[in-house]
Amino acid sequence: MVRGFIGRADQLRTIRAALTAPAPASLVITGEHGAGRSSLLAAALRGMDLSDTLVLRVTPCASRQPLSTLRAVLAGDVRTETDAVRAIADLAAGRRLIITVDDAHLIDHASMFVLSELNRDSRTTLVVTEPHGVSGSPAAVDFVRYRHDTTTVRLGALTPHEVAALVGELVGGEVRVGTATAGALHAATRGNAGLLSELVSRGLFDVLVQHSDGWQLAEFPTPSATRADDELTERLLQALEEAWRAVALSRVDMLCRLATWVGLRDEVLCKWAIVLLLRGRPDDSWRLLQSASGPVDCRRQLVEAMVLAFGLGMSHEAVFALRCRSQDERSRAHLAWFQALTGERAEASATLAALAHSIDPEVRLFAHAARATNAVAVGRYVDSVPQLRRALICVDLLENEFPWLPGYLTGCLIDALLLGGRIGEATTLAREFHAAARNSGWAVAVALGTLAGRHGGHAPPARAATVTPSTQN
Repeated sequence: MVRGFIGRADQLRTIRAALTAPAPASLVITGEHGAGRSSLLAAALRGMDLSDTLVLRVTPCASRQPLSTLRAVLAGDVRTETDAVRAIADLAAGRRLIITVDDAHLIDHASMFVLSELNRDSRTTLVVTEPHGVSGSPAAVDFVRYRHDTTTVRLGALTPHEVAALVGELVGGEVRVGTATAGALHAATRGNAGLLSELVSRGLFDVLVQHSDGWQLAEFPTPSATRADDELTERLLQALEEAWRAVALSRVDMLCRLATWVGLRDEVLCKWAIVLLLRGRPDDSWRLLQSASGPVDCRRQLVEAMVLAFGLGMSHEAVFALRCRSQDERSRAHLAWFQALTGERAEASATLAALAHSIDPEVRLFAHAARATNAVAVGRYVDSVPQLRRALICVDLLENEFPWLPGYLTGCLIDALLLGGRIGEATTLAREFHAAARNSGWAVAVALGTLAGRHGGHAPPARAATVTPSTQN
């Protein structure tokens, strides 16, 4: 992996100092897979005068046979540990000896004994690299780690700023990566230089477009020819889930772009469509949904209905689509909510009657929300309050699925309390809501409430804003 070791300058100096110390000792370089342990060691050696030094590079192999790790530097007739110690010492012929061992946790015990004996020599420096979070033999590294003269260098994750600098260097050196894209790349790779290098090798530069803030991921990138490997897929989807739960809409958007490019569009489809809708781009949201292939489950049906009703103003079409597809309890609960939002109170009540005994949290969530909306529609604001409180209890159980909904329901509750004459409760709840800081969901509540109200639904945040603390941004 060729790169300028951005974010590793201090570690590089420490490694070189250890390798050139007057009294050779031991060095352990740790870091996760892809952190650049081997590359950093190679760079340190390239910057040294090795005219009076023998460097032996060994790597454990799949075989666990005695001396298998050292076999590449030993003659075929060397069979015992004692002979191996003598043979390697003879190779040095009085010169300083540096032995590097990649992935030292996999070393066989006989080779470990030989290296330990050689490390006792005042002219031998032993350098081992160890990845985090892998199986193997801890003793294979511990025999070096706990020597009194051992230096340990830990390679941590890169920061978002370092990620931006590294990507810029990898794609040509004159590319300034935008803050939002750098943040998404950092989140998706957890600051792992190896995974960043992999993304660049896949053609990252081809899906970057220039903006005033630097180069950003294209809005709807063409998927690459091959899907991301398991490690990148796991990290990217985990980062997306974290941003989704935090209702960080901009970060979710960028991560969905990245996921689409590496072949994960189906996994992020509904989240991305919701984010586009909440950010005022219903046409793009609808095109995204319609371009997807595969079966349409009840969750995607809900998202499509939201885009149709709240984004495109096609409320009756949304209800009709849900009615045609309502094959299970969850779909019928979604239908009841939309019927209530669009003023079909009698139809909503009929749909709800069939769901009265359901114990599914999602069914109960939307059933309570529908009953509350029906009550508000006829001016029974006080009656909607317990329904909204129950809906909020249910949505707490579904925070991974509907993180955007608590803010909207809370806005509805504040509104119902206000209109029901319970001003003190409304003010207290509004104060607590806004005190939850940037991810309280207020922005989402306003967006969803505005969308719903624009097309015949219930838009509570417009009234709830009247009890917003004056210090709230």
